[in-house]
Amino acid sequence: MASNPPDPKQISDQALRLHQVGDLPGAERLYRHLLAAEPNSFTAHHALGIIRAQQGRNAEAIEWIDAALALKPDVAPAWANHGNLLSAAGRLGEALTTGVPKGLYDCLDADERKAIFDILHETHPD
Repeated sequence: MASNPPDPKQISDQALRLHQVGDLPGAERLYRHLLAAEPNSFTAHHALGIIRAQQGRNAEAIEWIDAALALKPDVAPAWANHGNLLSAAGRLGEALTTGVPKGLYDCLDADERKAIFDILHETHPD
């Protein structure tokens, strides 16, 4: 009797548990397993980006987050992670202006919007 393939939701849940307790290699293995089952998994792409960021591998992290955003461009926390990674890579201007979908700033409160305005004004005074 053939066994059923693992459920992607179960793989994702287990990967998240491992990630939360700091087992990055174990979480990465499961997220990659999830990608093999579901190549268009936003969750796996985004989580692999977070793992790379936690490992200090920001260039790779940006690539993974870019891939996640290409799949699901309306996830505000992913854009925040993307911006933080670009900023950490010394690409602050790009972090503040890169392809943020129209309407995403609607999620921000007045203080957050002002902080973005202030940073943009400092980096681009004209």
